[in-house]
Amino acid sequence: MKIVSAQNIPFKGTIKITNQKDKTSTETTYYHTTKKQDGEILFVLSNTFKKIGSNPRITSNDTLELSKAIENITSKKTNLSKTGGEKHIFVGNPSIIDKYDTSYNKVYYNSSIWDFPMNKVTIDFMEPNERFEAAQKLLEEIQQKFSQISDTVFAAGLNPEILKQSNFQPERYAELEEILSRTLQFLEDDTQSVGYIKTVADENTVKETYEEFLKNLYLACGIEIPEQLPEIQNDGLEFLYKNYEKIKRTAQYLKIQTEKQTLENIIS
Repeated sequence: MKIVSAQNIPFKGTIKITNQKDKTSTETTYYHTTKKQDGEILFVLSNTFKKIGSNPRITSNDTLELSKAIENITSKKTNLSKTGGEKHIFVGNPSIIDKYDTSYNKVYYNSSIWDFPMNKVTIDFMEPNERFEAAQKLLEEIQQKFSQISDTVFAAGLNPEILKQSNFQPERYAELEEILSRTLQFLEDDTQSVGYIKTVADENTVKETYEEFLKNLYLACGIEIPEQLPEIQNDGLEFLYKNYEKIKRTAQYLKIQTEKQTLENIIS
């Protein structure tokens, strides 16, 4: 995973470009934006949406101004400005109807799945520290939820302060927020896919299951696993069967996130 900063000064938001290098690998590059650059993008976006109107089919001509603006800011040539082929663009949910949705204040822009190489651009207008604060708030909710479903007083290993040990760069704080938001969803939602059910051995004790969950959460969030995991401050750690399944699903989701990150780093 390649990380590049377009500006070595305090910045407002982030442009994330994921470019398909070949049939099996991609390169992800991050660029910091200033408030002025964010304003330029918003101006171009406004013009773009006016031009598109209600037309369901968006072409490269419709988004050419946006493509050029992104290329000027990042100094990176993308295939998004090429003529021909459809483009896809949408703005993240501003009203947060879905409490687990972290797309707010983001713009998603990419070429058609039939294009090669395929570029995906995510423009995040939130400052990284705002995404980090949102991630900490989510971990606090996870801590509270875990205490509720495990009938414990306090899960010290889920203290929001632990995120300060994450090796994620500020460019990736939005990713950190998304991982934790989906983690909370798995802990709260009984309808999640059973495909996430198997992660820890069925014969594991409740304590071992908790430790597996905690380790997977640390790894997914870029936190080094300590030699001694923080213990539950209550000897009565126990899950009802349905809650035990929630923990297993959540641990598997986190494991998959870690594997994806590892694969991206190996490929890049």
